Amino acid sequence: MSGRKQVFTSNQQQIEIAAAPFAKGGEGTVHKILSPGPLQSSCVKLYYDKYRTEERQQKIEYMVGNPPSGLSSRVYMVCWPSELVFDTDNPNGQRFLGFLMPAAWHNNTLLYGLCLPNTPPTKPWLSTKFDRKTAQGQASRLKLIVNIASAVHSIHACNQYVFVDMKPQNILLTEDAKIAIVDLDSIQIADQKNALFAAKVLTPEYMPPEASALKLEKDCVSVHWDQFSLAVIFYQLLFGLHPYMASFKNAYANVATPREAIKHGLFVHGSRRQHIHALPSPHQAFDKLDARLKTLFKRAFDIGFRHPKLRPSAAEWGESIHRLLVPAGQVRAHETFLPPQTQKLLENRISDLQSALQHRASLR
Repeated sequence: MSGRKQVFTSNQQQIEIAAAPFAKGGEGTVHKILSPGPLQSSCVKLYYDKYRTEERQQKIEYMVGNPPSGLSSRVYMVCWPSELVFDTDNPNGQRFLGFLMPAAWHNNTLLYGLCLPNTPPTKPWLSTKFDRKTAQGQASRLKLIVNIASAVHSIHACNQYVFVDMKPQNILLTEDAKIAIVDLDSIQIADQKNALFAAKVLTPEYMPPEASALKLEKDCVSVHWDQFSLAVIFYQLLFGLHPYMASFKNAYANVATPREAIKHGLFVHGSRRQHIHALPSPHQAFDKLDARLKTLFKRAFDIGFRHPKLRPSAAEWGESIHRLLVPAGQVRAHETFLPPQTQKLLENRISDLQSALQHRASLR
């Protein structure tokens, strides 16, 4: 039985898991459930010893007790903690180990591979189904963006959670463009404008310009942070490189990383593009992008540099691209991306943003 180990849920249910993990991260390992049968569609994350803290346990307990609605659909899933797990069924002597969560779709792979200029050969279908050089591949990538936007919107809609460390390494995809978001336990949890549990994991390439002025241990991060990260992922999916990847001149000649370029608002298609010394060729495909999507990227990176509240939301990204795909026959016309009430709120927000942008333009 050396290939198995036992853990227990909050309700003292015994679970047998594979001793060897099928995935590893910076804070723990993920294990397949062997029994009981009804739980085999889930998996268990076990933290390394130093991360099994009382604060971490309290955070997972909060997430288990306060899940957002709409955590899964036929095209996306959010692998949200469903139960805590312990080393014994004795409530008086149990030691917190980790948590139970849904297992992602079968035959998945990391989204990160599609964010590179050349697709890695990890799955044969990656380079065929999602080929940027074909109309089908472009449509498949747009469908991915809609599905990611749907999943992120389901989390943002409850106004309690901000991912903060959103990146393609935390998203899995399948051949038919289904996606799963994983590593949710680093999420920020807030009540109104007060952070109950801060986010402690960050990735510089996906941090917005205002990150430099925040202290995560005490400041509450707004959803506009995620809106920046999300736009970076979408740009990488469409063009294969970071939206701030270039070499610069003049006052910015020493800018050497995307993070430094982000701090200075040097979006390669933005108002400071005159400072670009050399532009990598994949960026040139931006010129052929639909005008509506160009506007969303410019709001996320250029206008959003000074006005983070004007960045497009996950719902706006999803609805905009959904409308592009419908005429092309990529999705059925009767499909609804958002519930009617949410759709109405989104249309009102878009109208307010357009008025604000027009007013801003009239002041120039």
